[in-house]
Amino acid sequence: MNTQEEISKHEVLQQQCLMRRRSERGSYHYDQLNVYFNELTNEYRSRWFSGRSRNSMSFRGDATYALESLVEDRVAKFISQGEDNGYELIDRVVCNFADVPFSKFAGAKLAPITLDKLNKTSEWTDSAHTVFIPYCHGEHVCIRIGMQDAFSVQCMNEQGVIIQLKPKDEAKLRQMVRLQEYETFVIEAILTPHGITFLDLLCVNGVPLKWPFRKRMALLSKLIKEPKILTGLISPANIDVYTPDMTLRIEPVKRPISGYAVKSLKAPVNLDDVVITPVIEQHFIVRIYPSHNRDVQERELRNNGLMKLSLLIPGHHKNQPWIEVGTMIAKLGHEQFHLVKCDGIKNGRLINPKPFNDDAMADYLREEDASVLEQLERNWALTLNYELSSVTR
Repeated sequence: MNTQEEISKHEVLQQQCLMRRRSERGSYHYDQLNVYFNELTNEYRSRWFSGRSRNSMSFRGDATYALESLVEDRVAKFISQGEDNGYELIDRVVCNFADVPFSKFAGAKLAPITLDKLNKTSEWTDSAHTVFIPYCHGEHVCIRIGMQDAFSVQCMNEQGVIIQLKPKDEAKLRQMVRLQEYETFVIEAILTPHGITFLDLLCVNGVPLKWPFRKRMALLSKLIKEPKILTGLISPANIDVYTPDMTLRIEPVKRPISGYAVKSLKAPVNLDDVVITPVIEQHFIVRIYPSHNRDVQERELRNNGLMKLSLLIPGHHKNQPWIEVGTMIAKLGHEQFHLVKCDGIKNGRLINPKPFNDDAMADYLREEDASVLEQLERNWALTLNYELSSVTR
Protein backbone atom coordinates (compact mmCIF):
# COMPACT_ATOMS: atom_id res chain seq x y z
CA MET A 1 0.00 0.00 0.00
CA ASN A 2 1.55 3.28 -1.13
CA THR A 3 1.21 6.12 1.34
CA GLN A 4 3.19 9.09 2.54
CA GLU A 5 1.91 8.61 6.09
CA GLU A 6 4.87 7.63 8.26
CA ILE A 7 4.42 4.93 10.88
CA SER A 8 6.37 5.31 14.11
CA LYS A 9 8.89 2.58 14.95
CA HIS A 10 7.05 2.23 18.27
CA GLU A 11 3.75 1.35 16.57
CA VAL A 12 2.75 -2.30 16.17
CA LEU A 13 -0.04 -3.35 13.83
CA GLN A 14 -2.98 -4.79 15.81
CA GLN A 15 -5.80 -5.04 13.28
CA GLN A 16 -6.38 -4.59 9.58
CA CYS A 17 -9.75 -4.50 7.81
CA LEU A 18 -10.08 -4.39 4.02
CA MET A 19 -13.43 -3.71 2.31
CA ARG A 20 -14.29 -3.68 -1.38
CA ARG A 21 -17.17 -2.33 -3.49
CA ARG A 22 -17.80 -3.09 -7.14
CA SER A 23 -19.37 -0.44 -9.37
CA GLU A 24 -21.96 -1.10 -12.07
CA ARG A 25 -19.16 -0.84 -14.66
CA GLY A 26 -17.20 -3.57 -12.91
CA SER A 27 -14.42 -1.46 -11.36
CA TYR A 28 -13.48 -1.83 -7.71
CA HIS A 29 -12.98 0.66 -4.90
CA TYR A 30 -11.23 -0.27 -1.67
CA ASP A 31 -11.38 1.04 1.89
CA GLN A 32 -8.88 -0.12 4.51
CA LEU A 33 -8.59 0.56 8.24
CA ASN A 34 -5.36 -0.21 10.10
CA VAL A 35 -5.14 -0.11 13.90
CA TYR A 36 -1.74 0.29 15.61
CA PHE A 37 -0.67 0.17 19.25
CA ASN A 38 2.04 2.63 20.29
CA GLU A 39 4.32 0.87 22.78
CA LEU A 40 5.80 4.20 23.89
CA THR A 41 2.59 6.09 24.65
CA ASN A 42 0.28 3.06 25.25
CA GLU A 43 -2.24 4.60 22.85
CA TYR A 44 -4.06 3.15 19.85
CA ARG A 45 -4.18 4.84 16.47
CA SER A 46 -6.43 4.05 13.52
CA ARG A 47 -5.49 5.00 9.97
CA TRP A 48 -7.93 5.02 7.07
CA PHE A 49 -6.92 4.47 3.44
CA SER A 50 -8.91 4.23 0.22
CA GLY A 51 -8.33 3.89 -3.51
CA ARG A 52 -9.09 2.03 -6.73
CA SER A 53 -6.32 -0.50 -6.16
CA ARG A 54 -5.50 -2.31 -2.92
CA ASN A 55 -1.80 -1.77 -3.69
CA SER A 56 -1.97 2.00 -4.16
CA MET A 57 -4.43 3.45 -1.67
CA SER A 58 -4.14 6.98 -0.34
CA PHE A 59 -4.13 8.08 3.29
CA ARG A 60 -7.46 9.69 4.29
CA GLY A 61 -7.23 10.31 8.01
CA ASP A 62 -6.36 9.00 11.46
CA ALA A 63 -7.50 9.10 15.07
CA THR A 64 -5.99 8.28 18.47
CA TYR A 65 -7.68 6.29 21.26
CA ALA A 66 -6.74 5.74 24.88
CA LEU A 67 -8.83 2.58 25.36
CA GLU A 68 -9.01 -0.66 23.40
CA SER A 69 -12.80 -0.67 23.71
CA LEU A 70 -12.93 2.61 21.75
CA VAL A 71 -10.81 1.02 19.04
CA GLU A 72 -13.21 -1.93 18.78
CA ASP A 73 -16.09 0.54 18.42
CA ARG A 74 -14.20 2.28 15.59
CA VAL A 75 -13.58 -1.02 13.79
CA ALA A 76 -17.22 -2.14 14.18
CA LYS A 77 -18.43 1.23 12.89
CA PHE A 78 -16.02 1.10 9.91
CA ILE A 79 -17.36 -2.32 8.90
CA SER A 80 -21.07 -1.52 9.43
CA GLN A 81 -20.90 1.82 7.58
CA GLY A 82 -19.01 0.16 4.74
CA GLU A 83 -21.65 -2.56 4.43
CA ASP A 84 -24.40 0.10 4.46
CA ASN A 85 -22.61 1.77 1.53
CA GLY A 86 -22.37 -1.41 -0.53
CA TYR A 87 -18.92 -2.60 0.54
CA GLU A 88 -18.07 -6.17 1.53
CA LEU A 89 -15.44 -7.21 4.07
CA ILE A 90 -12.90 -9.27 2.09
CA ASP A 91 -10.06 -9.56 4.59
CA ARG A 92 -9.53 -9.01 8.29
CA VAL A 93 -6.38 -9.70 10.31
CA VAL A 94 -6.16 -9.60 14.11
CA CYS A 95 -2.59 -9.80 15.41
CA ASN A 96 -3.29 -10.68 19.04
CA PHE A 97 -5.20 -13.26 21.08
CA ALA A 98 -6.48 -11.13 23.93
CA ASP A 99 -9.39 -13.52 24.57
CA VAL A 100 -7.30 -16.73 24.59
CA PRO A 101 -3.94 -16.13 26.28
CA PHE A 102 -1.08 -18.36 25.10
CA SER A 103 -0.02 -18.77 28.74
CA LYS A 104 -2.61 -21.54 29.12
CA PHE A 105 -0.44 -23.63 26.82
CA ALA A 106 2.70 -25.10 28.41
CA GLY A 107 4.71 -24.84 25.19
CA ALA A 108 7.13 -27.21 23.49
CA LYS A 109 10.87 -27.90 23.60
CA LEU A 110 13.46 -29.76 21.55
CA ALA A 111 15.44 -32.41 23.44
CA PRO A 112 18.67 -33.73 21.84
CA ILE A 113 19.10 -37.52 21.91
CA THR A 114 22.59 -38.66 22.88
CA LEU A 115 24.56 -41.34 21.09
CA ASP A 116 24.36 -43.43 24.26
CA LYS A 117 20.54 -43.37 24.17
CA LEU A 118 20.50 -44.17 20.48
CA ASN A 119 22.70 -47.20 21.08
CA LYS A 120 20.64 -48.48 24.01
CA THR A 121 17.14 -47.83 22.63
CA SER A 122 16.61 -49.13 19.11
CA GLU A 123 13.06 -47.71 18.91
CA TRP A 124 14.45 -44.23 18.20
CA THR A 125 15.56 -45.36 14.74
CA ASP A 126 12.95 -48.07 14.15
CA SER A 127 10.67 -47.25 11.21
CA ALA A 128 7.84 -49.17 12.91
CA HIS A 129 7.86 -46.69 15.80
CA THR A 130 9.18 -43.32 14.58
CA VAL A 131 9.51 -40.99 11.63
CA PHE A 132 12.14 -38.29 10.97
CA ILE A 133 11.62 -34.66 9.96
CA PRO A 134 14.81 -33.02 8.66
CA TYR A 135 15.34 -29.41 9.78
CA CYS A 136 17.82 -26.54 9.60
CA HIS A 137 18.86 -24.47 12.62
CA GLY A 138 16.25 -21.91 13.58
CA GLU A 139 13.90 -20.90 16.39
CA HIS A 140 11.64 -23.61 17.79
CA VAL A 141 8.13 -22.20 18.28
CA CYS A 142 4.46 -22.92 18.72
CA ILE A 143 2.09 -20.97 16.47
CA ARG A 144 -1.53 -20.45 17.41
CA ILE A 145 -3.90 -19.63 14.56
CA GLY A 146 -7.51 -18.51 14.84
CA MET A 147 -10.07 -18.52 12.04
CA GLN A 148 -13.26 -17.37 13.71
CA ASP A 149 -14.58 -14.10 12.30
CA ALA A 150 -11.01 -12.98 11.58
CA PHE A 151 -7.61 -14.50 10.95
CA SER A 152 -5.42 -14.37 14.07
CA VAL A 153 -1.86 -15.50 14.65
CA GLN A 154 0.40 -15.62 17.68
CA CYS A 155 3.84 -17.18 17.96
CA MET A 156 5.67 -18.25 21.15
CA ASN A 157 9.25 -19.51 21.44
CA GLU A 158 10.65 -22.10 23.88
CA GLN A 159 11.21 -19.43 26.56
CA GLY A 160 7.52 -18.49 26.50
CA VAL A 161 8.23 -15.17 24.77
CA ILE A 162 5.78 -13.96 22.14
CA ILE A 163 7.69 -13.21 18.92
CA GLN A 164 6.76 -11.62 15.61
CA LEU A 165 6.60 -13.79 12.51
CA LYS A 166 8.33 -12.56 9.38
CA PRO A 167 5.84 -11.03 6.90
CA LYS A 168 6.49 -13.81 4.34
CA ASP A 169 5.84 -16.52 6.96
CA GLU A 170 2.64 -14.87 8.16
CA ALA A 171 1.51 -14.43 4.56
CA LYS A 172 1.96 -18.18 4.02
CA LEU A 173 -0.18 -18.99 7.05
CA ARG A 174 -2.88 -16.55 5.96
CA GLN A 175 -3.39 -18.67 2.86
CA MET A 176 -4.60 -21.59 4.98
CA VAL A 177 -7.78 -23.34 3.92
CA ARG A 178 -10.62 -22.27 6.20
CA LEU A 179 -12.66 -25.33 7.15
CA GLN A 180 -15.91 -24.56 8.94
CA GLU A 181 -15.47 -27.21 11.67
CA TYR A 182 -12.02 -25.92 12.69
CA GLU A 183 -11.55 -22.51 14.33
CA THR A 184 -8.24 -22.59 16.21
CA PHE A 185 -5.00 -24.52 15.83
CA VAL A 186 -1.66 -24.86 17.60
CA ILE A 187 1.23 -25.83 15.30
CA GLU A 188 4.73 -26.84 16.38
CA ALA A 189 7.40 -25.56 13.99
CA ILE A 190 10.95 -24.30 13.49
CA LEU A 191 11.40 -20.83 11.99
CA THR A 192 14.44 -20.78 9.70
CA PRO A 193 15.86 -18.02 7.49
CA HIS A 194 14.28 -19.84 4.55
CA GLY A 195 10.77 -20.38 5.89
CA ILE A 196 8.82 -22.59 8.29
CA THR A 197 9.55 -26.27 8.99
CA PHE A 198 6.32 -27.79 10.33
CA LEU A 199 6.82 -30.45 13.04
CA ASP A 200 3.33 -31.24 14.30
CA LEU A 201 -0.31 -30.20 14.57
CA LEU A 202 -0.78 -30.27 18.34
CA CYS A 203 -4.40 -29.30 18.89
CA VAL A 204 -7.57 -28.16 17.14
CA ASN A 205 -10.25 -26.01 18.78
CA GLY A 206 -8.32 -26.22 22.05
CA VAL A 207 -8.38 -30.04 22.15
CA PRO A 208 -5.10 -32.03 21.93
CA LEU A 209 -5.16 -34.44 19.00
CA LYS A 210 -5.21 -38.15 19.82
CA TRP A 211 -4.74 -39.13 16.18
CA PRO A 212 -1.63 -40.95 14.92
CA PHE A 213 1.12 -38.61 13.78
CA ARG A 214 0.66 -39.11 10.01
CA LYS A 215 -3.06 -38.28 10.30
CA ARG A 216 -2.23 -35.07 12.17
CA MET A 217 0.27 -34.08 9.49
CA ALA A 218 -2.18 -34.99 6.73
CA LEU A 219 -4.68 -32.47 8.13
CA LEU A 220 -1.93 -29.85 8.49
CA SER A 221 -0.85 -30.49 4.89
CA LYS A 222 -4.44 -29.96 3.76
CA LEU A 223 -4.83 -26.76 5.79
CA ILE A 224 -1.50 -25.24 4.70
CA LYS A 225 -1.96 -26.48 1.11
CA GLU A 226 1.57 -27.86 1.28
CA PRO A 227 1.99 -31.49 0.08
CA LYS A 228 5.72 -31.38 0.95
CA ILE A 229 4.74 -31.65 4.63
CA LEU A 230 3.94 -35.33 4.02
CA THR A 231 6.61 -36.09 1.43
CA GLY A 232 9.20 -34.53 3.76
CA LEU A 233 8.67 -37.25 6.38
CA ILE A 234 11.56 -39.73 6.24
CA SER A 235 11.74 -43.34 7.38
CA PRO A 236 14.63 -43.98 9.82
CA ALA A 237 15.41 -47.11 7.79
CA ASN A 238 16.79 -44.89 5.03
CA ILE A 239 19.06 -42.77 7.24
CA ASP A 240 22.44 -43.29 8.91
CA VAL A 241 22.42 -40.74 11.72
CA TYR A 242 25.64 -41.92 13.33
CA THR A 243 28.20 -40.64 10.81
CA PRO A 244 28.13 -37.57 8.56
CA ASP A 245 27.79 -37.93 4.81
CA MET A 246 30.70 -35.63 3.95
CA THR A 247 29.68 -35.47 0.27
CA LEU A 248 26.58 -33.53 1.41
CA ARG A 249 28.48 -31.28 3.83
CA ILE A 250 31.74 -30.41 2.08
CA GLU A 251 31.12 -27.99 -0.82
CA PRO A 252 27.43 -28.96 -0.88
CA VAL A 253 25.10 -28.13 -3.76
CA LYS A 254 22.21 -27.38 -1.38
CA ARG A 255 21.96 -26.40 2.28
CA PRO A 256 22.79 -29.36 4.60
CA ILE A 257 20.32 -30.21 7.34
CA SER A 258 21.08 -29.52 11.02
CA GLY A 259 19.27 -32.55 12.40
CA TYR A 260 16.18 -34.74 12.51
CA ALA A 261 13.13 -34.20 14.69
CA VAL A 262 11.92 -37.61 15.87
CA LYS A 263 8.17 -38.15 16.08
CA SER A 264 6.33 -41.19 17.43
CA LEU A 265 3.97 -42.62 14.83
CA LYS A 266 1.32 -43.67 17.37
CA ALA A 267 1.66 -41.50 20.51
CA PRO A 268 -1.12 -38.90 20.96
CA VAL A 269 -0.48 -35.26 21.84
CA ASN A 270 -0.40 -34.57 25.59
CA LEU A 271 -0.82 -30.90 26.51
CA ASP A 272 -0.88 -31.44 30.27
CA ASP A 273 2.84 -30.68 30.27
CA VAL A 274 5.48 -29.26 27.94
CA VAL A 275 5.52 -31.07 24.59
CA ILE A 276 8.97 -32.63 24.19
CA THR A 277 10.24 -33.32 20.66
CA PRO A 278 13.42 -35.44 20.58
CA VAL A 279 16.00 -34.42 17.96
CA ILE A 280 19.07 -36.16 16.57
CA GLU A 281 21.48 -33.29 15.98
CA GLN A 282 23.52 -33.49 12.79
CA HIS A 283 26.27 -30.88 12.92
CA PHE A 284 29.94 -30.29 13.69
CA ILE A 285 31.57 -28.45 16.61
CA VAL A 286 34.62 -26.26 15.96
CA ARG A 287 36.83 -24.19 18.28
CA ILE A 288 37.14 -20.65 16.92
CA TYR A 289 38.39 -17.24 18.04
CA PRO A 290 35.81 -14.48 17.52
CA SER A 291 37.12 -11.03 16.64
CA HIS A 292 35.21 -7.76 16.19
CA ASN A 293 34.91 -7.06 12.46
CA ARG A 294 34.81 -3.29 11.94
CA ASP A 295 33.73 -3.09 8.30
CA VAL A 296 31.41 -0.71 6.43
CA GLN A 297 28.39 -2.10 8.32
CA GLU A 298 29.86 -1.10 11.69
CA ARG A 299 27.84 2.09 12.27
CA GLU A 300 24.52 0.67 11.05
CA LEU A 301 24.91 -2.47 13.16
CA ARG A 302 25.95 -0.53 16.27
CA ASN A 303 22.91 1.75 15.95
CA ASN A 304 20.79 -1.41 16.12
CA GLY A 305 22.66 -2.82 19.12
CA LEU A 306 24.57 -5.34 17.00
CA MET A 307 28.10 -6.11 15.90
CA LYS A 308 29.80 -8.34 13.34
CA LEU A 309 32.25 -11.03 14.45
CA SER A 310 34.94 -12.66 12.34
CA LEU A 311 35.36 -16.34 13.22
CA LEU A 312 39.08 -17.18 13.15
CA ILE A 313 41.22 -20.29 13.51
CA PRO A 314 45.05 -20.38 13.79
CA GLY A 315 46.76 -20.39 10.41
CA HIS A 316 50.07 -21.86 11.64
CA HIS A 317 52.02 -19.88 9.03
CA LYS A 318 54.05 -16.74 9.66
CA ASN A 319 52.52 -14.93 6.71
CA GLN A 320 48.98 -15.98 7.72
CA PRO A 321 48.72 -16.41 11.50
CA TRP A 322 44.89 -16.38 11.44
CA ILE A 323 42.34 -17.67 8.92
CA GLU A 324 38.78 -16.33 8.80
CA VAL A 325 36.33 -19.22 8.36
CA GLY A 326 33.11 -17.26 8.72
CA THR A 327 31.30 -14.22 10.13
CA MET A 328 28.40 -13.83 12.51
CA ILE A 329 26.11 -11.03 13.71
CA ALA A 330 25.84 -10.81 17.51
CA LYS A 331 24.35 -8.44 20.06
CA LEU A 332 26.59 -5.82 21.66
CA GLY A 333 27.81 -7.16 24.99
CA HIS A 334 27.06 -10.73 23.95
CA GLU A 335 28.18 -13.69 26.05
CA GLN A 336 31.69 -14.78 25.11
CA PHE A 337 32.02 -18.07 23.26
CA HIS A 338 34.81 -20.11 21.69
CA LEU A 339 32.86 -22.94 20.11
CA VAL A 340 30.45 -22.89 17.19
CA LYS A 341 28.24 -25.56 15.71
CA CYS A 342 27.96 -25.63 11.93
CA ASP A 343 26.48 -27.80 9.17
CA GLY A 344 29.53 -28.08 6.91
CA ILE A 345 31.93 -25.97 4.87
CA LYS A 346 31.75 -24.28 1.47
CA ASN A 347 34.45 -22.17 -0.20
CA GLY A 348 36.46 -22.28 3.03
CA ARG A 349 33.56 -20.85 5.07
CA LEU A 350 31.53 -22.57 7.78
CA ILE A 351 27.90 -23.15 6.83
CA ASN A 352 25.39 -21.65 9.27
CA PRO A 353 27.75 -21.17 12.27
CA LYS A 354 25.99 -20.68 15.62
CA PRO A 355 27.49 -20.13 19.11
CA PHE A 356 27.78 -23.34 21.11
CA ASN A 357 28.08 -22.59 24.83
CA ASP A 358 29.27 -25.66 26.73
CA ASP A 359 32.04 -25.19 29.31
CA ALA A 360 32.86 -28.90 29.54
CA MET A 361 33.10 -29.23 25.76
CA ALA A 362 35.15 -26.03 25.50
CA ASP A 363 37.64 -27.47 27.95
CA TYR A 364 37.69 -30.86 26.21
CA LEU A 365 37.98 -29.59 22.64
CA ARG A 366 41.39 -27.92 22.64
CA GLU A 367 42.97 -25.91 19.84
CA GLU A 368 44.04 -28.20 17.02
CA ASP A 369 46.97 -27.90 14.62
CA ALA A 370 44.75 -28.76 11.68
CA SER A 371 42.77 -27.19 8.87
CA VAL A 372 39.09 -26.47 9.43
CA LEU A 373 38.22 -29.33 7.07
CA GLU A 374 40.30 -31.77 9.13
CA GLN A 375 38.62 -30.50 12.30
CA LEU A 376 35.17 -31.10 10.85
CA GLU A 377 36.04 -34.65 9.91
CA ARG A 378 36.87 -35.51 13.53
CA ASN A 379 34.37 -33.24 15.35
CA TRP A 380 30.96 -34.71 14.48
CA ALA A 381 28.77 -33.48 17.37
CA LEU A 382 27.01 -36.77 18.09
CA THR A 383 30.33 -38.61 18.46
CA LEU A 384 32.13 -35.73 20.18
CA ASN A 385 29.48 -35.43 22.88
CA TYR A 386 29.71 -39.19 23.45
CA GLU A 387 33.50 -38.91 23.85
CA LEU A 388 33.05 -36.14 26.40
CA SER A 389 30.47 -38.10 28.39
CA SER A 390 32.80 -41.11 28.47
CA VAL A 391 35.64 -38.98 29.87
CA THR A 392 33.49 -37.39 32.59
CA ARG A 393 31.87 -40.59 33.86
